[in-house]
Amino acid sequence: MERNSRKLIEMLERDGWSGYGCLDLPAGWLEIASGSMQYVAFIHSDDANYGISFPDFPGCISVGATKEDAVRQGAEALSFHIEGLVEDGLPIPRPRSVSDIETDPGLTEWRQGAALTLVHVEPNHATTVASRAAS
Repeated sequence: MERNSRKLIEMLERDGWSGYGCLDLPAGWLEIASGSMQYVAFIHSDDANYGISFPDFPGCISVGATKEDAVRQGAEALSFHIEGLVEDGLPIPRPRSVSDIETDPGLTEWRQGAALTLVHVEPNHATTVASRAAS
């Protein structure tokens, strides 16, 4: 059901209907309604650790001794960050696609040398799960 709804909304938006207010939904509404969101994360490494950051949430970062640890810690940081936004009554950014992140000129320097991964977030349950690496 959620997948069909998403396809319908995307088709309507491509056809220009979003400007008429019929799809004036809060950011991330469809993802929140389904109970799960997926965000792109950058993983950078230095000589000793791995850092993770989220382009849709500037300032939300974490670090780990391994890639897996960095993703796990980053998922917890992202979940905590989203909980804070909800508690403060602020909108949750709609997740951008890997393609959108890869082509955003404002992220060129941030992307440099980074591996991309997807992190699933379930804000209602404050749980997150690391996903497969995106290439």
